[in-house]
Amino acid sequence: MSGADRRMGEQLPLPVQLTDEDAFENFHLPAASDNGVALAAAQALARPGARGTLFLAGPTGSGKSHLLKALCRESQAHRPIRYLCLADAARWAPALLDGWAPPGAVVAVDAIDHIAGQRAWERALLALFHELQDTGGVFAAAADAAPSGCAWALADLGSRLGWGGVYGLTPLDDEGKLRALQARAARRGLILAEPVARYLMAREARHPAHLFAVLDTLDREALAAQRRLTIPLLRALLGEADRTHPNPN
Repeated sequence: MSGADRRMGEQLPLPVQLTDEDAFENFHLPAASDNGVALAAAQALARPGARGTLFLAGPTGSGKSHLLKALCRESQAHRPIRYLCLADAARWAPALLDGWAPPGAVVAVDAIDHIAGQRAWERALLALFHELQDTGGVFAAAADAAPSGCAWALADLGSRLGWGGVYGLTPLDDEGKLRALQARAARRGLILAEPVARYLMAREARHPAHLFAVLDTLDREALAAQRRLTIPLLRALLGEADRTHPNPN
């Protein structure tokens, strides 16, 4: 069997690993944005018995994945959930979606624009979309652009993805990222003083996921050293944090 055949034979990741951070209450809203409307739409679909479609559009760092995972996390107590990030689509065959989602499930498809133009994937997703429509499920998707801005091979897929409303997301500004960092630290029982948070942001890539990953590493290191997070400690540990979590491109 060739390497390509082995990749195509791999099973889809199931179940998604959700954490306490993947919650609606941890979704931080930028000032003067419409992100609250997207949050409310996702929360509505997480209610028992909800059905419909949701499409989130926005640049990297705008919280698309957070909302999709929060939708899954909130829904998992009362119905089946499925989460799939199609940034890794090359690892799987589209046919693996056949029978993947139980009737009435909540299905969240992240980075759906990564398969735009690939007919086999689009046909599989369109079939899954209609299955969920017929069984009272939820189909939520996210991409960098709205469905109308993606180069679909099947116009029907782009049309269906907009049925339930398309919600644009705005990334957090630096002040919003700082507050989000402090809130995440507080949930871990840490005090991240503003000067320490600003020191961290000045020396690391400001993508929220990267900052959170660095904070997680610093938390472990500070716990091991039985020390609070301070600028001297950050200065000593950031080199190791950088090697563990390289800055995203």
